[in-house]
Formats: sequence, C-alpha cells, structure tokens
Amino acid sequence: MVALHQISAQAALKKTRDQQAERDSNNRKQQQASFGEASKQALGAADQAKPSEVPKGLRGLIYRFIEHPWFSWFILGVILLNAAALGLETIPRVNAQLGTTLRFIDHWALWIFVGELTLKLLAYRLRFFTNGWNLFDLAIVGLAFVPSSSTSILRALRVLRVLRLISAVPSLRVVVQALVSAVPSMTTVIGLLMLFFYVFGVMATRLYGEAMPDKFGSLGQTFLTLFQLMIMDGWADVIRGLMALGHPASPIFFIVFVVISGFAVLNLFIGILVNAMDRAESLDHMLHPEDYRSDEEEPAVKLDRLALQIAEMQATLEALSQQQATLLASGSDQASPNGQTSTPGGDLAQS
Repeated sequence: MVALHQISAQAALKKTRDQQAERDSNNRKQQQASFGEASKQALGAADQAKPSEVPKGLRGLIYRFIEHPWFSWFILGVILLNAAALGLETIPRVNAQLGTTLRFIDHWALWIFVGELTLKLLAYRLRFFTNGWNLFDLAIVGLAFVPSSSTSILRALRVLRVLRLISAVPSLRVVVQALVSAVPSMTTVIGLLMLFFYVFGVMATRLYGEAMPDKFGSLGQTFLTLFQLMIMDGWADVIRGLMALGHPASPIFFIVFVVISGFAVLNLFIGILVNAMDRAESLDHMLHPEDYRSDEEEPAVKLDRLALQIAEMQATLEALSQQQATLLASGSDQASPNGQTSTPGGDLAQS
C-alpha cells in the first residue's frame, strides 16, 4: 500500500513538473509578445552575443574565464576603485599627497578594461558587436583614447568610465532598460504636455503680459514661467504679484494649469515608468538569468519540497486508515452472534 502511494506521489510530481515547464514556456511566449518587436530584437541580440555552444581550445578557455562570476565581480571592483580614485583626485589636499598613486590606479584600471574588452572580442568574435551593452562599454572605454588639446576635457571624460556600473549591476541595467523602453510612450505624454503648455502660454501672455512683462512679456518667457510653476518653484510669488497688480482671478488660471501639468501629466509619467520597470525586469530575467539564481529558489527545489510534503501527508493518512481499520476490527469482535452488540442496553432490550 505504501509503495502504491509512493508511485502515485512520483507520478504527481512528474505531472506537476511538466505543468510547471509548460506554464513557464507559455509565460515566456506571452512576455515576448507583450514586449513588442523592440524586446524581441533585444532577446535576439542577447542570444546572438554569446556562442550557441562553448567553444573549444584557447577560445573556450577564454570564454569560460570571462563568463565566470568571479571575473564579473573583479571587473565591478575595478570600476568602483577607479571611480573612487577619480573622485579623490578632485580633493586638493588628497591629490597633493596621493596624486601619483591615484593616477597609477586610474592608468591600470583603464588597461584592465581594455584587456576585458579584448578577451570578450576573442571569445565572442563578431557576436560581440550584436550586444548593445558591449558596444556601450566599448564606447565608454574608447573615449579615454580620444585625443584632445585640453587636458581638463580629457580628464573629465575619464569619469564616464563609472557609467560601466550600469552594465555590471543588474538593478541599474533594469532601470536603464526601463527608461529606454518607456521613451515611445513618454514621447506621447510629452507631446500632450507641450500642447497644454502652448495653450496656457498664449493665454497667459495675452492676459498678464502687460502687468508682469518680466514673467509673461513674450511666449518664451511665459514658457519658462509656466515650467517654474509646474515644478512648484516660486509659484506663490508669481500669483501674489499678479493679484497685487489687479488680477484677483489669476490663482484660478494657474491652479488649473498646475493640476493638469503638475499632477495629471506627472502621474502619467510615473505610470509609464512603473509599467516599463516591470517589463524591463522580466526581460532582464530572461536575458541574464545567471544574475538572479542566487536570489531566487529553483523551481525544481520547490517541487521537491512539495513532493516531500505530499509524501508525508500520504504517510499520515495511511497511518490513520490503519488505525481506523484496527478500531473497526476490534468493534466487530465485540458483536454478538445474532448481529447485536453485547452492550447493557442490548441485554435489556432482549429481556
């Protein structure tokens, strides 16, 4: 009986795993369909960036080396060290004492980045250029070798290497992907905002241009004032000034503008960004699953734990059924030959 329950538990576990795999496949297809063509192209680019199988020989050794988690952590540490060195160089006292050491760190960090990109080129070859993040890293590091007549400009460009944290840290990568994917929707909202700005700008110039020419004298000045009001910067001074100049109804005009531009449109931006963040996080999970394996439990582990709980419940039910059968057997032994139990109530009934 116990063996039968174990076989049924294994069959249920296999069925559950098959259903989970089917659900994961369907979810992946639905997510790819919802992301649109841009996300599909990103998925295709990410798949093409790495070889379909691990190369052999020296190229395979380099590929396994740069794909090892410790290599990524080492590059991340070099980026942080380089960022700290560039920041300390801006402090005169520290630069006077440790300037040589800081420039040495910056110099070797640059060559470490060059070595990293060289190894990736050797491992990925032409597939290297199909990944947008690789091109981003190549552009950031390449700016350090741009010739410039001004030393200050060249030194200022070095700080751009800190932006490599975007491609090294998964959470930053998700934020950038969300911003990029939200650009089309944000363009529509920006167009709506510009339409409101134009309507209210023409009206404000006509109504308050003579009373306050420094704020509403021209359409350009009015746009600047309306932007200042939208971000709640000095709005009270503008309204009080207009009221003092004989425009008591001006608060109604600007309150309507602030409610539409500052609250309604701003909430649209927030909604678009939140939606883009959710999609970008799902997309990044598919593009870089290795960055999230330590944070999430494997589905197989969850299924094994569930199967163990099911087996324990079945063992408990088996023990309870055996106890019930024992109680029923003991109760039948106490029954009388004519089918009536030998209880005091029964004796009285027969007499």
